[in-house]
Amino acid sequence: FFVHTENVKETWASTWGAWRAAAASGHEVGSHTKTHPNLTHVRSARQLRSEIAGSADIIEQQLGTRPISFAYPFSGVNDAVRRQVLEVYLLDRSNCRIWGGEGFGADNGISHIERAVAKRDWFFCMMHGVDEVSFQPTTAKALAGIVEYLAAHRDTIWTETYGTVGRYVKERVMADLRFREETASAFEV
Repeated sequence: FFVHTENVKETWASTWGAWRAAAASGHEVGSHTKTHPNLTHVRSARQLRSEIAGSADIIEQQLGTRPISFAYPFSGVNDAVRRQVLEVYLLDRSNCRIWGGEGFGADNGISHIERAVAKRDWFFCMMHGVDEVSFQPTTAKALAGIVEYLAAHRDTIWTETYGTVGRYVKERVMADLRFREETASAFEV
């Protein structure tokens, strides 16, 4: 989950208590800024820093854990914004497949997953809500069908938080394996 912190209100469904419960259940809570501006339109360096680092500070204060991932509102990113984000977060997320909207069902999501599996590729998607008024919401029925499919294929499809998969990919890319010594019966790396 990527939250913009000024959208967390005790009178809404999005409360800090709900986010603490989600984190305690193993969900990742990343940042989506404080007020959800398109960061490429923010001209003040101070405001940009506040949106990026300030949201991490608030999430850490409220949940007790510093977020490691960041999602750009409106997928608005350029080199300058990305540099600032990566000073605060390990991972950033911009353009990705949007799940939801009119006519989107479990079959659509499963089809996306199966294409990624066939290509032996990583896949992540973006949803903006379940059964609520938001940008292209996903229905609970569609999400339940996708979750059921993933549960039935847990032995062949690794499903994990964005942060866990992102850390794994970074570590794998950075790993450098070299053979120091090889013999007919052993090798040292």
